[in-house]
Amino acid sequence: MFAETPRTILLVGALGAPEIMSIANYCDQLHRGGQAALHLNMAGVTDCHRAGLDGLQALAAGPSTMTISISGARWGQFMVLLSRAPMLEVQDLCDSVRALIRGAPPSIAGATGEPKLA
Repeated sequence: MFAETPRTILLVGALGAPEIMSIANYCDQLHRGGQAALHLNMAGVTDCHRAGLDGLQALAAGPSTMTISISGARWGQFMVLLSRAPMLEVQDLCDSVRALIRGAPPSIAGATGEPKLA
C-alpha cells in the first residue's frame, strides 16, 4: 500500500529515456496502490533530452486512471535539445516546451526568458 507516498516528485538532473521509464514504472506502482494523482516538479532538471520531453508529454496526456501534472519547466532546461534539433523540428519542439511551461505557476512561466523565433 502506497498511502503514505508523497504526491509530488521533485525531478533533479538530466531527464532522458531511463529517467522517464523509471517515472512511468513508479506511476504504475502508485496507481496499483490506489493513488489517483501525481505532481512532477521539474525545478531541479538541468537538461531535458528529447526522450524526456516526449515522455513528460505522454505521462501528462496518459490514461485517465491517474492524473499527472507538471510544473517548474523553464526554457533553459531545453536549450541543448533545441540547439541540436534539426531546423524543421524546432518550432514543434518549442510548442511542446511552451505547453509544459504554461502548465507552471505564473511566477515561473513569466520569468522564463522564452526565445523568440523569427
